[in-house]
Amino acid sequence: NGTSWSELTTDTIGLGNKILSPYALAVNSSYYFAAYWRTVSGTITSSVYRLPLTTTSLTSEKSIPNSYHLSQNYPNPFNPSTTISWQLAASSFVTLKVHNVLGKEVAALVNEEVQAGMHSVNFDASHLSSGIYFYTLKTNSFMQTKKMILLR
Repeated sequence: NGTSWSELTTDTIGLGNKILSPYALAVNSSYYFAAYWRTVSGTITSSVYRLPLTTTSLTSEKSIPNSYHLSQNYPNPFNPSTTISWQLAASSFVTLKVHNVLGKEVAALVNEEVQAGMHSVNFDASHLSSGIYFYTLKTNSFMQTKKMILLR
C-alpha cells in the first residue's frame, strides 16, 4: 500500500543486476518498492515502483517422448542387478528379453501392453554366471538390442 516498508538490502554500491528474492509474497497482490541512488554529481534521486504479482500455473504432467529409445543399462558392468530404461512414443505391446551369447533366452522382463512415456525395470541376474548378455526391446514398430556385462 506504499505506507509500510521493509528493507530488503542496504547494498547500494555496485548493485548492478542484483536480484532480490523476498519470501512469502501473496499472489494476485501488488507490492511497491522504493529505489534511491546518488548520481556521480551527488544528486539523490528516488522513485517508487509498483510490482503486481499474478498467479501462473505450471503443468506437472509428464511429457510424452517423441521417439522410441532403449538406454544402456546402468550400472554396466553390474553385479548382481542393473536397471534397464526405455522410452515409448506411443502405447504399445512391449517385450524386453535377455539372452546369453549363444542366443538362449535367460529372462523375460516385460511382456505386456505399456503406455507411452519413460519406463525402467530392474534385472536381477544373481542366478546367472559372469559373462556378456544382450537385452532386446520389441514393440509394434521398434526393436533394439544392447549389450551388458555381468561381472562377479
